Amino acid sequence: MFRRILVPLDRPAPDHPLLLATRAWFPGAQLHLLHVLVPFDGTVTEALRYAAMPETDHAQAQLRQVQRELEATGPGDVVVSAQPAVELLRRARRDRFDLVVLGTSTKSFMEKRVLGSVAAAAVRHSAVPVLTLGHGAPVPAPPRRILALQDFSDEAQRAVHLARTQFPEAEVEQLHVLPHGTATGFRSPRSAPYSLLPLRRQRRLMESRRRLEALGGGVLLEGDPAGVALARAAAMQADLIVMGRSAKGIWEGLFFGSVAGRMVTLSPIPVLSTRRR
Repeated sequence: MFRRILVPLDRPAPDHPLLLATRAWFPGAQLHLLHVLVPFDGTVTEALRYAAMPETDHAQAQLRQVQRELEATGPGDVVVSAQPAVELLRRARRDRFDLVVLGTSTKSFMEKRVLGSVAAAAVRHSAVPVLTLGHGAPVPAPPRRILALQDFSDEAQRAVHLARTQFPEAEVEQLHVLPHGTATGFRSPRSAPYSLLPLRRQRRLMESRRRLEALGGGVLLEGDPAGVALARAAAMQADLIVMGRSAKGIWEGLFFGSVAGRMVTLSPIPVLSTRRR
């Protein structure tokens, strides 16, 4: 269960959609707000302004303003850092939060770049589960239908268990996607003849079905994992996507970056990702 939740906000405000959604989903949880004040917005003009002004002038005035806004919003901290992702991960680990709730995009190009990189880094590196919600989307109600991505790893099974524990009244559907090329393999001079490839594919599909049934059943599809998962979520009108991940090696890391990264940035519904602590 999620009892202590870290909620980084791009702007402290009591009516912030991210804050409203977190309170609606986890009414009994203790929320801790975090606003990371980046020293400048990335433009040359703003960088020169900060370089020319004493630290006690513009920067301190902005810091005091944000602190007042956060105090009016809820308990939390304002920190100044040029690396918001690093600060977020450090806080989540140090203070042993159960969950981090993040927005994934905003309107301006700079906010999209900063928040997009923060969300990607948090999902990729956080040992704490991360829930991402599209910024600006309507405040979602607690999930009734959950799509759980199942790759038969311990992390994926942990994510399914977490979803069922946290949202016991929701319907959970497991989805396993065989990427193109996985079931058929790649032909090389030493590989089996083409005539054997359909047999390999059938065996891989049968094995995946068997493992899926052993975990309670689900849906087995082939194709691009991110695209198939997003299409399936839309077809079943899912309110939440959950996935576990473990990026130990370079190939797992690249695969995670291409699949989970697209899921987080493109999904119109919240995505909950977990990894082993």
